[in-house]
Amino acid sequence: MMLRCLIALLTLGALVLAAPASATPGAIQPGDQLVGGGTLSFVFDGVGEHAGKVYITTAAHIVDEGESVGSLPYENFGTVVLRGTPGVHEKDWAFIEVKPEFHQYVKAAVKGHPEYPTGIATKQDTFAGDLLQFSGYGAFFQMTPTTQEQRVGVLLAHEPTFVRFVGPGTPGDSGGPIVHVESGKALSLHFGPGLGPTYDSILSQAAERGLTVMLRTVESDSGAGGAERDVPNSTASTRAAYPDAEAAKEMPVGALGNALAVVLIALLPRSRRWCRRN
Repeated sequence: MMLRCLIALLTLGALVLAAPASATPGAIQPGDQLVGGGTLSFVFDGVGEHAGKVYITTAAHIVDEGESVGSLPYENFGTVVLRGTPGVHEKDWAFIEVKPEFHQYVKAAVKGHPEYPTGIATKQDTFAGDLLQFSGYGAFFQMTPTTQEQRVGVLLAHEPTFVRFVGPGTPGDSGGPIVHVESGKALSLHFGPGLGPTYDSILSQAAERGLTVMLRTVESDSGAGGAERDVPNSTASTRAAYPDAEAAKEMPVGALGNALAVVLIALLPRSRRWCRRN
C-alpha cells in the first residue's frame, strides 16, 4: 500500500501543470515505443571490430535474441544481437543492431529531453535522494506526450550492478531510459518496479561477451557548432529544464509539476499516516 501511495504522489507531481513535451517525429530514440510493447533505451556506437554499427538498448524480457524489432513508423529497423538474462534485474538488457538504412533516423536524445544523455552515470555521480527522469509507454502513461516523457522519481540506492528507485512506472515502461537528472547521464533502464541494471554494468557484461560499444551522447550526436543532427521530416524539440531555486520564477509551466513532485517527496512522512488509513 505504501509503495502504491508513493507512486501516486510522484505521478501527481510529474503531471500537475505539465505542458506537453515536444519529441522528434520520425526518429528512433530513447523513450520511443517498441512495436509489440516496451520502450527503447539509450543509443550506442560500435567500437573496434564493431565500428560503424549502431545499437539501441532495451530490456531482455521483452525481446528475443535474433528477433526483428521496430518502432513506428519503422516497423523493422533492427535485430536483437545480444541479450542478457531475462527476469534477473541486474542482467535484464538487450542490444538491437540498427540496420544501416535506418542509421540516419537514430537520435541519441531521450524523447522530449534533447539535453539527455551527457554520459554514463557512475556511483560517484549519484547520491540517495537524487531525482531521476523516466520515459516510456507504460499502461495509462502512454496516452499523452506529457505522461510519456515528464515523469520523475527518486534514487534509493546505487549498487555496482543495479539501482533501486521509487518512481511512476507500469507494464510497457520496460526497457525505458532512466536518467540521473543532476548530471544528465544515462543511469539505468527500466526492469520493473523499483529496479534496473546500471549502464556501467551493462557495458561490462556486453564487453565480456564480445560487444564493445560507446554511448552516443547528445554532444556526439551534434553537428558543427553544436547543432542537432538533421532527421528527415523532424521538428525541433523543446528543452525540459530543472532549474535551481534562484531561477524558480523563470520555470516553464511543465517543470512546475516536477518541482511539486519534490515537495510531495518531502511530505512523505505525513503521507504515510494517510496511506495507512486508506
